[in-house]
Amino acid sequence: GSRAAAVVLSALEKCGESVISLQKRWDGAGKNLFEKFLSVGNDCESDDIGLSKLRDCVVLMLKGVKVNQAQPGDSGPNIQISIGPSQTGSRMRSYSVGASDDFSVMDSYPDEMTKAILDTFTMKPLPYKLSRSVIDLVLTRQSWIEGVFTKLDTKTRQSIASALLSLRAEQDHDFAGSTLFGLPLTTNELTQLLKHLHPAKSESDQVAVSVITDCVRGRIDSLGKPSDISKLSSKLFDQLVSLSTFDDFSAISGDLGGRDYTRVIILQTL
Repeated sequence: GSRAAAVVLSALEKCGESVISLQKRWDGAGKNLFEKFLSVGNDCESDDIGLSKLRDCVVLMLKGVKVNQAQPGDSGPNIQISIGPSQTGSRMRSYSVGASDDFSVMDSYPDEMTKAILDTFTMKPLPYKLSRSVIDLVLTRQSWIEGVFTKLDTKTRQSIASALLSLRAEQDHDFAGSTLFGLPLTTNELTQLLKHLHPAKSESDQVAVSVITDCVRGRIDSLGKPSDISKLSSKLFDQLVSLSTFDDFSAISGDLGGRDYTRVIILQTL
């Protein structure tokens, strides 16, 4: 059943927008299937190939790439595709936006798709294979980063970044940190992420600060206006002062050495 459903969804995608749009495929099948995968969580983390292929077909809808021209079954010589890892263990082929007019990104990214992404990363316990599929097939793809993420409103971008940061800092999922590093966050958005952290009192917040400083150093040449950089530097300095003056060690659980390490990386960033 799941393998057949995956074949049908793949065939409908190849038919193109004139036959059935991405929005209709999501509304008619993708949204309900995604919610089902999400509701069963890790109970659906089996190695069943058919189920994995169906999950990947559904997740690929979140990429927001429309097939404007019907595509042949063999994918033809002129199709712009991207090939990346899939949770099935094979290489997953997905349409991407390139030089061809055959593909484009949705003009308005549906709120339901944004919600699906956020629900995946905020669910506890984390549905591991579903979250990895969303990371590998959507959030790390240039077509989604450039065609969708950069056009989302600040609040939504901030929510996605915050969810990834929490996964890395609180649940120690390295893939969330590397994904966050690849998102083109603005200087103001990085500053906002820092505002809610208290590294002097929380070991997980120390990790979060280190992730954010990695992002800052990774885009040091594109941080924007001096006024924005000044606000970011001021917030980092506030965190440094807090770490240097806080003396209630009993309030921090875990390794207190992280406090000194966090101070060092803040100094290096400043």
